[in-house]
Formats: sequence, C-alpha cells, structure tokens
Amino acid sequence: LHTVATGLLGAETPACLMTFADQSPRQDLESYGHGEDESTLVDPLTGLANEAFFRDRVAEAIAQKRLYETPCCLIYWQVDYLKSLAARYGNNFRDDVLKVVARDLTNALRATDFLTRFGEDKFLGLLRGCPKAQAVAAATRCRGLVASSRLRAGGSDIWVSVSCGVTEAQFGDSPTDWLNRAESVLKGTVSAGRNQVLVS
Repeated sequence: LHTVATGLLGAETPACLMTFADQSPRQDLESYGHGEDESTLVDPLTGLANEAFFRDRVAEAIAQKRLYETPCCLIYWQVDYLKSLAARYGNNFRDDVLKVVARDLTNALRATDFLTRFGEDKFLGLLRGCPKAQAVAAATRCRGLVASSRLRAGGSDIWVSVSCGVTEAQFGDSPTDWLNRAESVLKGTVSAGRNQVLVS
C-alpha cells in the first residue's frame, strides 16, 4: 500500500476511458427492477442504488474481467469522523453530510460509474473500463471535491473529508475477495491519518 494523495486537490485530472459500451447506472437500475417499485432498489437518504444492486454489478464486473480482460476498479470511501459530527451537531446534520458527500461523489465520477452507500458512513464506487491509475485520479478528484464543500452547523462553517481506498480487480478474484481487499485498503487509509487516497 502507498499513499498517492494527501493535500488539497490540484489541477483537474483526466477522465477514465471506457473500453466497452455500457448502460448508465440509471438505465441499469430501471432494467434491474423489472417493473417493481424503484424505491426498493435505492437508499432512501441519498437516492443511490442499494447494496444488493451494487453487489450484482460487482459480480458482473468480475465476469467481464475474466472474459474480456476489462480493467475495473473499486473505490471505497469513509466519511471521516461522521459519528463525532453527529454527536456534536445531531442526526439531521449527519444526514446532511451524507447527502452532500453522495452529491459530490456523483458529480466527480463518470455517468457510467456505479455508486452506492455502503453502511452508515461509507460509499463504494465501481469504475468499469478504468485502469488503476485513472481510478486513483478519480478518487483524488472526489476527495478534493468533498473537502471543498462547506456546511453550516451551530453557527459555524463545517468542512468534512473522506478517506479513500482504491483497488483494481485481479484475475482469480471473486466478488467477495475484491470487496474485502477494498475494505482492507480503506482501513489502511484511516490508520494512516484519514483524508487520503491509498491504493492497493
């Protein structure tokens, strides 16, 4: 593991290049539901696809890696000190933080990338057709955008940050292997001091 970004975001980084045609997450979400109420497929707070939908997309990405050698990466984010912020400013502020982070991550990623809220204070992004170096650039862009967003609480300006772990799918990975490795990288980022991008 090595740290690839720690300070404020600098120049804009290039977008990842897709190597295969694909549906947008919105189109895929609609087809995934097969006519059922779409609200059952999304996180009610952030409006992002839920964990079950995301896990299916991860399994598809692993299959594409095996069949077509398509590069694909996971980015795992944790909102730094979210529990402390909630304890100080309340649960409504916590929810505001999560919605702002979801918005910023969505805006910083490509339209074809998949993003989900994963647990109370974490988000996972699936970047298909994206080599590791470009995924790291995307994670750095996301981290910088979140860090630049200002919230208000208790009469004060509050800035939040995210820690990021990046890992590329490897031949022989199962979906569980890949997700576990992403989580391990994220834990390393938190241990290293937070508000960083770490890559495996």
